[in-house]
Amino acid sequence: MKEEIKRLPIEFTRDGNSYRLYRRGQKGVVYETWVDEMYKSYEVFKIKISKRGPRSPHPDALMEVVPSDSRFGEWAWACHCKEKALDYFWKIEKGKTPGYQAGNGWKGAAKAPST
Repeated sequence: MKEEIKRLPIEFTRDGNSYRLYRRGQKGVVYETWVDEMYKSYEVFKIKISKRGPRSPHPDALMEVVPSDSRFGEWAWACHCKEKALDYFWKIEKGKTPGYQAGNGWKGAAKAPST
């Protein structure tokens, strides 16, 4: 039997920001995020799967995870513009890395991959 993976939430709050799922694909998601009922930005990230961890009643169960701040520029990106967020989303869906342009290196990415 295939193991059930807990999916990312449709809405959640973290560090004072509210998040609402805007678009979900096979490889990536876009969340609208805001503070105090005011529009703030969009966050785009690849769907990553991890074990729930030792504090969970089912520590080996799998779940999709929200990136930590340190992962932005690697597999998560923040965008003020919906069009840019959707551009990044479609790149993720096509298996490409947002911010990277072949022949031009990293454009608009928070940081380049470590070597």
